[in-house]
Amino acid sequence: MAKFNAERTFLSDDGATEHHFNLHGVRVRIAPQEDGRPVDVQGVDAEVAPEAIHPAVRIGTPSEFRLGRYVMNIDLFKSNAADLNPPAQIWVALTAEDLARARSSDNLKLAYWNGGQWVIFTASKHHFHVVKPDNAGEAGYAVADFMRWGDPPLAVGH
Repeated sequence: MAKFNAERTFLSDDGATEHHFNLHGVRVRIAPQEDGRPVDVQGVDAEVAPEAIHPAVRIGTPSEFRLGRYVMNIDLFKSNAADLNPPAQIWVALTAEDLARARSSDNLKLAYWNGGQWVIFTASKHHFHVVKPDNAGEAGYAVADFMRWGDPPLAVGH
């Protein structure tokens, strides 16, 4: 399992560090942590369980989540503390194919693999939302906040 850094990392005007994994269409935004500890963000080239990326995999009821596209595996690590405070934020660039599969941006979902099933990011727990594109020809972003992370794979579905 090899790890890799973001293609672009920079400090934003508000002090947050942004990690851009351009080849995967993913941005991870880490605000300065209350405890002052740094958060390490890397991509992971790892084997994903075949059952995780099989298109027929669903969680919960059949209508809850249908895998559309495996995105990438991200590793976040904060020394001596599991919680991120304030939460980190992930932005996943959507594709025209994502929108076509979901039939509407309202039906799009972002999920992570917990080792046994896909877990959906929700509006109530993760502030999940879709950011509509500013420019014609773009598909927008799926955005979610999280306070705890290991190295789970991400996927877009409906």
